[in-house]
Parts: sequence; structure tokens; C-alpha cells
Amino acid sequence: MTIPSSLSKANGDKLVIGCACDLAEFSIQIYSRWGELAYEAKTFMSPFNLDLNAKTGKKKQEVPVFNSGTYLYKIRYRKYNSQVYIDATGYINIL
Repeated sequence: MTIPSSLSKANGDKLVIGCACDLAEFSIQIYSRWGELAYEAKTFMSPFNLDLNAKTGKKKQEVPVFNSGTYLYKIRYRKYNSQVYIDATGYINIL
């Protein structure tokens, strides 16, 4: 599984997670530097692709999901034909 360490919103980068294996289960959580959950998903489409310029909220009150800064990610997955869960954590810098 490959995860980038830095991305640029100005360049239109997207968080793309590549995996050369078949996954039976997958979940990802991304937390802000204050420990607030910014994003969560429980499905994996290969490649996983998250738009960093996405907005949330009602039309007139939309706010960016991701501001510039450092985010912690937690990934948990299990491959097919395995009962072992693999946990991965790390940081993503969004510029």
C-alpha cells in the first residue's frame, strides 16, 4: 500500500492510495492536528481517490474539508484469504 506524504491543493492533488492486493476490508480515518475527525471511509476503490478541495455543509455555508496543515491518517485493512488485520498510521502534509 502506498500513501503520499505531501499534497498540494493549489495543484489539484488528490489523495490516491494504491494497493496491489485484493482487500476484504478497508477503513481510513483522517484527523486534523487538533484530533478532530476530518474524513472517514469504510470502502476501498482501487485506487482510493480523495478530492482535497471538497467542501462540506450547506451551499451558502460550505467550508473546505481540508485546510493546509498536517493530518494524521489511520488505515486498517484485511486481505482476502486472511484473518489478520493490518494497521497503518502516518502523516500527510497538505500545502
